[in-house]
Amino acid sequence: MSKSQAHDLTSESRVPSGNTDSFRASALQRARREELARIDADLVFKKRLVITNSIIGAMVGMLVGYLGFAISVVDDNIGEFGFTFFRPDALNYLRLSFAYFVPGALLGAAASYVLFTGQSDVKSIIRWVMAGIVIVLGLPLLIGFFLPLTFLMVFDIIMGGLAPGLWISAIVETLLGSFLDGFIYMVSVLYAGVAGGAVYLAASLSCSALWSFDPVPESWQRRAPGTFIYNGIALALTAFPIIILMFAPFAILKSLTALLSGESL
Repeated sequence: MSKSQAHDLTSESRVPSGNTDSFRASALQRARREELARIDADLVFKKRLVITNSIIGAMVGMLVGYLGFAISVVDDNIGEFGFTFFRPDALNYLRLSFAYFVPGALLGAAASYVLFTGQSDVKSIIRWVMAGIVIVLGLPLLIGFFLPLTFLMVFDIIMGGLAPGLWISAIVETLLGSFLDGFIYMVSVLYAGVAGGAVYLAASLSCSALWSFDPVPESWQRRAPGTFIYNGIALALTAFPIIILMFAPFAILKSLTALLSGESL
C-alpha cells in the first residue's frame, strides 16, 4: 500500500469519528434542554396544584368544621330527655371559621407540596392514599388545636372584653391545652374527617386532571386567566357540599349527622 493510499484511509476514518462526536454533543444538549423543560413544567404544575389544593383544603376544612359542629350538638345533648336535633347556629359557625379554613388550607397545600413533585406523581395511587390519610386524620386534629384559640380570640377577647393584661397568659394557657384538645376533637369527629377526606380526594383528583389536560378553550383564557378559571372550579366543587348542608332541607343534614355520629336522631 502506498503512502497516499494510507493517508486517504486515515483521513476517511477520521470523518465519521468527528461526526459522531458532534452528534453526541448535539444529542446531549437536546436531552438537557428537554430535561430542563420537563423540570420547569413540573415546577409550574406543582405550584398550580399547591394553590388549588390549598383552596380545596380550606373549603373541606369548612365542611369538616360544620359536620363536627353538628356532631357536637348530638354529643352534648343526646343524654337529655326529649332531645331533638337542631341545625347548628350559622353565626357561631362563621365566627369560628378561622379554625376551619386555615388548617384545611395548610394541610391541603402541605400534602400537595410534599407528595406531588410533578405530573407523573398524580398517577400514583399510593400518593393519593397518603394524601387522603393526611386529610382524614390531620384535619380534625388541627381543627381541634385551632378551636380553643379561636374561641379565646372571638368570645373572650373580642366579644368578652378580656383585659389586655391577661391576653398573653390566656393565650399561653389555651395553647398548652390545645394539644390534648386537638386529639380529643379528632377522635370525636373522626367520621367527619373521613367525609372531608372523600370530598378532598374527589375535588383534588378532578382539578389535577384539569391542570394536566388543560381543556379550557383559549378563547376563555383570553378573558380570564386559566388560573382563575381552574381555582374557581375548585372553589365551586368544594363549596357546594357546605351550601347543601347549610341551606338544603334539614332532613339531609339530620340523616348525615346520624350516620356520622352513630346515633338515632
